[in-house]
Amino acid sequence: MVQWLLAFAFVLFASDLAIGQEANDREPERFGVVIGVSDYVDPRIPDVPFAGTDAQEIRDWLTTTGGVAPERVALLLDDGAPTLDAAESGQPIANTRANVLEVTERWLGEQVRAGDTVFVFFSGQATA
Repeated sequence: MVQWLLAFAFVLFASDLAIGQEANDREPERFGVVIGVSDYVDPRIPDVPFAGTDAQEIRDWLTTTGGVAPERVALLLDDGAPTLDAAESGQPIANTRANVLEVTERWLGEQVRAGDTVFVFFSGQATA
């Protein structure tokens, strides 16, 4: 429930966010950043066995019902490709800090225009 609320909050925030270039004459587009972290290196943080599955299901929903083109969804999972550039179209990317920054700063930054919507979903442990 909390994850859905967080995802909803990010959507509301992102819909008014101009991450990338100025608006142009094209129709607004939708993008998704979906992150699932099941396995944690730190033994003090319990693993979340179904986080990756949750993330894949959200990606599937975005691309079938949510109106987001598959090539406009970045899926980050434990066993993804090592980098964004190494990933083939539609292939998950490893959920490293570096890749999350790469997706949010470069990938979104190069594509998102004012008026676009960015969906962000995270499934995993929340630690302070």
